[in-house]
Amino acid sequence: MLQKRAFTLSIANLDNLMLSDYFGLVSGHKANKIEVASVHVSKSTFVDAPVIEEYPLTLECKVISMEERFGEMYVVGEVLNMQADESILDDMGRVDFDKLKPLSFDSSARTYRVLGETVGTAFKDGEKLL
Repeated sequence: MLQKRAFTLSIANLDNLMLSDYFGLVSGHKANKIEVASVHVSKSTFVDAPVIEEYPLTLECKVISMEERFGEMYVVGEVLNMQADESILDDMGRVDFDKLKPLSFDSSARTYRVLGETVGTAFKDGEKLL
């Protein structure tokens, strides 16, 4: 990411929970995680970065800025392309969160949660306060 100024962001879902947890458990400096996990990697079409094919949703991004603060690297990227498997798309070709079943890490409970319940309508519910 530092040299190429590009990265991909794979969205973890219920189907690849174990794989995603493994990637978070093991350092890439200590093991070849791609080889151990037996995943398939291809080159992104829009940026110079890898795509892990087992994930149904991947964002291809170019780096806009990078800043180190408090020993952590903060990266801002611009999404140039989205790769989505047909199995997670609705009839209009948009990502369907009910089909995707994206994961969220709950750091306080050290658990994974599936996101998906619709609780409001964007750019509509707040109109009541206008």
